[in-house]
Amino acid sequence: MKKITFFFIALLPSLLLAQQFNSQKLDSLLDRIAEADKAMFSLAIHENGKPIYTRAIGYADVESEMKANPNTMYRIGSISKSFTSTLILKLIEEGKLSLDTKLSKFYPELPNADQITIKNLLNHHSGLFNFTNDEDYISWMQKKKSKEELLRIIKLNGTEFEPNEKGEYSNTNYVILTWIAEDASGKSFSELLQQYIIQPLDLKRTKYQGKINVKNNEAYSYKLGNDWIKDTETDMSIPLGQEQLFLPHQI
Repeated sequence: MKKITFFFIALLPSLLLAQQFNSQKLDSLLDRIAEADKAMFSLAIHENGKPIYTRAIGYADVESEMKANPNTMYRIGSISKSFTSTLILKLIEEGKLSLDTKLSKFYPELPNADQITIKNLLNHHSGLFNFTNDEDYISWMQKKKSKEELLRIIKLNGTEFEPNEKGEYSNTNYVILTWIAEDASGKSFSELLQQYIIQPLDLKRTKYQGKINVKNNEAYSYKLGNDWIKDTETDMSIPLGQEQLFLPHQI
């Protein structure tokens, strides 16, 4: 599936750089992908703020054969981290945080908290172990977890390296940044998204939400094996600002 996705993205520039957008050429490409049953998604291309092309292929729910449409909403996974980092930078603009703020200001009980900075968390240089790599993660990822439970897990997992020694992707960083954003602002992460991103940009159908509901035109997540396999749905008390946003074509 990834190969098809990257191939598709690589072809888009050649389709879009022409003097006039060639919708037939793009339709032909998407038709071939759909016929081979190699991807499922919704696509929207905008020019000067206005949609010039929309298309959806595949299903929002394979089991019930509910087809995706251009406004189907998808859980965007770790792309949510870009929203979280934006909120942190907005709070820095307002003087409520700085890139040099230490983790110890908020969570002194965590490993190396007196050395890890906001900047280290943002750019994955904290050294904190990625809790989703824990060998037991699969056994509890679908269960509701309190903040206290997650803090205990993060503390017990410890570190992989010293702060700023190197960069290594860790979901732990962005769970912590979610908590810090809430602590520094006195608002929930959902409220911060509305205030700084969703409302100013008039994103009518981007939202911070829990369990997937296909009746609300939200798609289940799938991975491709011999057939489409519904992916495990992580309880939303766990990913927080690392992967809890839905994003559709905005109209």
